[in-house]
Amino acid sequence: MNEQMEKLQARIDKAVADYKITGEVASTFQRLPAYRYIRKSDHLPKKVPYGLKGSEIVCKVKIFGGPVDKWICSYNPDTDIAYGVTDLGYGKEVGDFYMHEVVDVRIPHFGLPLEREQGYEPQSLRQVMGWTHEEEDPSEELINQAAVEARDKYLAEETSKLRKIEAKRAARAEERRQLREAEQRQEEAETRRLEDETRAASAQGRER
Repeated sequence: MNEQMEKLQARIDKAVADYKITGEVASTFQRLPAYRYIRKSDHLPKKVPYGLKGSEIVCKVKIFGGPVDKWICSYNPDTDIAYGVTDLGYGKEVGDFYMHEVVDVRIPHFGLPLEREQGYEPQSLRQVMGWTHEEEDPSEELINQAAVEARDKYLAEETSKLRKIEAKRAARAEERRQLREAEQRQEEAETRRLEDETRAASAQGRER
């Protein structure tokens, strides 16, 4: 499990580094517009603000190939995480995904990467998902759930930080306690030594 996590983190780090250099998320298959999936000129937000409805969230980029269709609403180049819609041929789902996984996809039997749809016109999340105005917009519930998850993650991270701080404080306090005890033992040993020397000197004086 640790090895898998290390590999994932290494792939994320590479994707983040590549974006900093090139300003885009692209396949190395060919240097063509179809394989330049995300560009700075797309002006994608790093994340979709919580509380927006499906009609207010814009899917600015569409990527397709084989059974895969993806619509991208946001992309955070610091984490390589995109938010949008994924359709693998058996229904559309809204959620987060890593862009490096999109880059690494190859279409079965052909070995070709996915392509960015060049003539795509941005659509709202509601339009992409096919939600009608009469239906209840599920995206609001999804976003609210995401907000709860984000809050819980934040609280967990802050709790973890506080526990680490408290652990460090406790460790330092223990080190100081042990140091004081060592100093006290040293002082007691020195006191006993002086007392022994004093008694020995007194005994020698009486013998004389």
